[in-house]
Amino acid sequence: MTAFSGGNEGLGFAVSSNTARELLLERENYWTGLTGVLITPELARAVNYPFNHGILIQAIAKDSFAEKIGLRESIVPAKIGKRELLLGGDVIVPVAGITIKGDRSLQEIRNKVEKMNAGDWIDFQIYRNGVQASLSTEKP
Repeated sequence: MTAFSGGNEGLGFAVSSNTARELLLERENYWTGLTGVLITPELARAVNYPFNHGILIQAIAKDSFAEKIGLRESIVPAKIGKRELLLGGDVIVPVAGITIKGDRSLQEIRNKVEKMNAGDWIDFQIYRNGVQASLSTEKP
């Protein structure tokens, strides 16, 4: 079950570490449930995001981890400089308290998930349509 508060306290996802481990690490598609673009300071300025880090979600695979936790893909085609991308989707900011600033951050997240115990929860903070709110999934 999913709850959406509509408040302004930061948009986050909570998923048990067992679910995350299965979906992110034990299946072949570790982190392939979504395609994203790394937010750089230049991109953040160009699209007026209030931060200069994170992953702008481009596409989400059916039945993937990203779909199951309710992430939204971008749908508005845009060209920024020579780069073509989609805008309007969620931007994942920190995961499990780790700010996403590049490939090293993604490996840190993976390492942290691998070390978690059964029943631990992982928080995903996102930015959606200029609004911050809380969204969580029930423990399986």
